[in-house]
Amino acid sequence: MAANSVQAAPVGLATSITGAAVHGIATTSTVNLIKNTLEIMAWTKLKTIAATSVAALLLVGGGAVAVQRGLAPAKSTGANASFRFAGYATPEATLQSMLWLANAGDFEKFPATPAELESFRNRTAGQSNDQIIDGCKAWAKAMAGYRVTQKDEVSGEEVHLHVEAAPSPDALHDGRATIVLKKIGAEWKFAGAID
Repeated sequence: MAANSVQAAPVGLATSITGAAVHGIATTSTVNLIKNTLEIMAWTKLKTIAATSVAALLLVGGGAVAVQRGLAPAKSTGANASFRFAGYATPEATLQSMLWLANAGDFEKFPATPAELESFRNRTAGQSNDQIIDGCKAWAKAMAGYRVTQKDEVSGEEVHLHVEAAPSPDALHDGRATIVLKKIGAEWKFAGAID
């Protein structure tokens, strides 16, 4: 587009105009014609530059939006790289999001039922935020490599996920647990665990 939008004036035009101007032959209409032609050429070039700039901005901006939408809110690295935010639409997604939030130390956004949140507050009463965050991270680290071995649909609003992971004093003492999830509205929430 930019290559063909502005074309050079014919080779002899500048020489003819200069010669005519020197000899006084150029009329006012010829001068106006030349002036208008040069203005049109300048505006055409300016519009081409503007169009190219807008197209470049759209491409760069669109690419940035696509990249941003493709990323999870944050990514874990190292041994816990499998943790990612998956939403709360299914019990499995909620479990994965729980681990991601715990690994990030964000216990404030933990997807739990009101009763389980109250139980968590009672269990952590007297602990500092740093201690609670460290406990959440230790739990998530201990759950790295977990797998769901069974899914029991107790009702349309309650599911039990049987999980296995390496035995740990920070998470699954014997390597197995049953995670209880309850549906509240359109989202699944953590409602406790059965060891």
